[in-house]
Amino acid sequence: MFRHCRLGAQYYEDLKTKYENTSDNLIFHGRQTEGLSSFYFKSNLFVLPGLGGLAISESMAYGLPVIASTADGTEKDLIVNNITGILIEEMTSETLFTQIETLYNNRDLLKKMGENAKKAIESSYSFENYYKNFKESVKYACKK
Repeated sequence: MFRHCRLGAQYYEDLKTKYENTSDNLIFHGRQTEGLSSFYFKSNLFVLPGLGGLAISESMAYGLPVIASTADGTEKDLIVNNITGILIEEMTSETLFTQIETLYNNRDLLKKMGENAKKAIESSYSFENYYKNFKESVKYACKK
């Protein structure tokens, strides 16, 4: 069951109204700015209907699959649709509800997406990758 779901503000009230009394396992906290790591550790899913590349990366690093709308393009660089999360082209309350229910009803898929998300971030943002890119940047800068 979903225990905690980090959710962007845009659809918070709609989702809260629809799901708040359906389960004791679903808790709505509203906007949080401090102690985020405890929320990430308690969550099963991260939903971001608007902009926020850093929030997507953070969520994936904690092993959370992400449901996001296509916004500024950042999300397309981070989320592989149906592998590390779900990208929704035209976000509406109904499309968001449908995708959340899909993952709620398919715990194996939810877990696998979370594992894939964490692996994707770990491989992209490893020290080795950082060092390789830094070294290439220095080589490029020295040629100029």
